[in-house]
Amino acid sequence: MLLPRGRSARLRDLPRIVTGVTRPNAGPDPGTLTLAWAAIAFGISRQHGDYSPSALGLIVAGWLLAYLGIAARVRVPTTLAFAAAALVVADAALQAGPANHGHGVWYALSRICAYPAAAATLLALRWRRAFGIALGLLMLTGLLRILATPTPPIDVHFLLTDSTRGLIHGLDMYRQSWPGSDGLQNEYPYLPWTSVLLLPAWLVTHEVRVGLLAAIAVAAIALHRLAGPGPARWSAFAPLMVASYPLFAYQIQQSWTEPLLIALLALLVLATERGRTGWAIVALALALATKQHIVLLLPLAALWPAFGWRRTAIATGLGFGLVLPWLIAGPRDFWDDAVLLNVHYPVLQRALDVPALADRHGLTLGFGVTVAVVLVGYALAVFRLPRDAAGFAAGGGLVQLGLDVFNKQSFFNHYTLVMGLFAIALVATRLPGRSVAAGKAGERGALEDAAV
Repeated sequence: MLLPRGRSARLRDLPRIVTGVTRPNAGPDPGTLTLAWAAIAFGISRQHGDYSPSALGLIVAGWLLAYLGIAARVRVPTTLAFAAAALVVADAALQAGPANHGHGVWYALSRICAYPAAAATLLALRWRRAFGIALGLLMLTGLLRILATPTPPIDVHFLLTDSTRGLIHGLDMYRQSWPGSDGLQNEYPYLPWTSVLLLPAWLVTHEVRVGLLAAIAVAAIALHRLAGPGPARWSAFAPLMVASYPLFAYQIQQSWTEPLLIALLALLVLATERGRTGWAIVALALALATKQHIVLLLPLAALWPAFGWRRTAIATGLGFGLVLPWLIAGPRDFWDDAVLLNVHYPVLQRALDVPALADRHGLTLGFGVTVAVVLVGYALAVFRLPRDAAGFAAGGGLVQLGLDVFNKQSFFNHYTLVMGLFAIALVATRLPGRSVAAGKAGERGALEDAAV
């Protein structure tokens, strides 16, 4: 029996889909990605990342924009998209964060510095050389906010500071306690390299948040180098999107760890595009050893011909090896904190996600809904995006965004990883000469992987 033409074509393409050699797909639309980034940025800044109907509505709008841009090839005029991005940057200068999270001269200076930082970021839309000025001012704003709040009232700062300091004394963060915390006191929910990567910053400054601020600088510089001498609005402004959204300084002040992941993923893409695959493997391995969510990017990395399944397997093994000492030292403690604690988190009504909305109306969304949304994200990434750096980053952002929107506890910081991935995708979309040359190089790399 003959199969219908469409189904037969899909079956014939299956081996090529698995190896990453397929007919070229259109890249993610820059206008759609930028507008989705803007909607998410506006959303997380409402209520400082906690639930509100407007905040969740904006984030869901950004999620739908990303889906439509990839699934239905919806295009948004870049003029409109960058106008929205400009409003986000302007709003970043106006929003200060919760009143109890800053005071004194340092806080006032950070508020003043936010205005020229926003102005320089907007200038980067037209003038490439404004990148360095804008990045310097954004970093200064974050540093001033750190000085304004030596001890922020959040458990993350306690556990990151104590666990990082504990490394010097050979302490296992999964067996430590944080008595000064008003949240987690006996658990460490991250993977161990979160603290290891922050150790240099603590040794030099006795402040782990300086390490998070430095990670954002690394991410922006890596993306700027990746963009090269392209059109100003792409090569200078898009890398600044990792730090120019409202309440960026508030995120650094709170010690949220996503900057480490954004930096490592930016370095992964830069190293891969420059042919430094060894460094790319190390970057992915470190990201895997830093936070659990990065495992969701492994299928997309494997299907990206320039990186491929062999390097993905090596990075996965190396990442496991980086975590192994803590797993051996206390398997039960590690399992309870790094795995079970995250799995058993209850739905919080103040969380910024759809399950929180459902819970407010007496409904319960099972984990199956989250899995289904994530699988749809994978399908769109695999079948509707090109197998290049832009497709990897945009697909990864789509998968992570679906997880966040339908997760049990999503807040401000979780969505910044998605925004970082979209910024990486925007830069990678405009890499010069990518369409033909990258496609041929990727096909050769995939065939080499398939032949092994």
